[in-house]
Amino acid sequence: MSVSQWWKAALLGGCTTLFTSVDAGAYCPTTTCDPNSDGDDACVEVGGCFTGGLPLFWKPRCITYSVQEDASPKLGISYEAANTLIGNALRKWAAVDCGGGTHPSIEIFPTPPVVCNRVEYNDNAGNANVWIFHDAEWPYDDDGLTLGLTTITFNVETGEIYDADVEINSAQNDISVGGDRASSDFASIATHESGHVLGLSHSTDPRATMFASYQEGTTTLRSLSEDDAAGICATHPPERPTADCPDTPEPRHGFSSECGPPESSCVCTAPGSGNPSGRGALLLAAGLALAWIRRHRQAR
Repeated sequence: MSVSQWWKAALLGGCTTLFTSVDAGAYCPTTTCDPNSDGDDACVEVGGCFTGGLPLFWKPRCITYSVQEDASPKLGISYEAANTLIGNALRKWAAVDCGGGTHPSIEIFPTPPVVCNRVEYNDNAGNANVWIFHDAEWPYDDDGLTLGLTTITFNVETGEIYDADVEINSAQNDISVGGDRASSDFASIATHESGHVLGLSHSTDPRATMFASYQEGTTTLRSLSEDDAAGICATHPPERPTADCPDTPEPRHGFSSECGPPESSCVCTAPGSGNPSGRGALLLAAGLALAWIRRHRQAR
């Protein structure tokens, strides 16, 4: 398996909105387009969204998530608290009204705690769509601006998502799960990152949870806007044919709490901070950041 390309988009705190109007369809789906290509699959920015390629989506309606068993002792965030907030955030997207009482064709299921504390996708072993807190050290060179990174593994020929892992920068940021402390709100972070997990990029609507801005201490990103709802209903429409969920859904190739063997897994490491595709440069200001990273992989 080889990583063919990657890009990272930042959600910056303390920013001034640069948009004076909002288009009806401001949401942006993540696609398979290649920012390094000038061919048919090239990324072309139109109205704040990159076009080209195919939109990413989860083929099965049964989407699992896991939390690394330690969660964040540094911040006093227990596994139980993290698991509850992450599950609530993902289910908020699944519960969106797409019209006439219909909902996106996705269902969210927890899997057991995960021992493995690294981002990876296994071609020939079990997997976990895991959320990890980095208490000791943030493994990326981005000056501490990043609150979270979402790594997605997907089929470059179809857009089908195979795996999604989220890393939380608890080493450099004060992140809370409630109370009176003025800090970054984990429920807001989880709701935004969940949108990336489900195939959405940043929206150009400043009212949207998927907009590239977060103000420290606020909880506004916990609530989904009409634009967020339109995005998830478009990427996973209610009428999409899907099989019923089994009693115990599992990730691709089955669930595993342990890290995969070296010959089976792709350990995901970012090549430092930067923005090869130009995305994330809409807002420039000091503050905290939510960010996500996407890689194209030859995976199965």
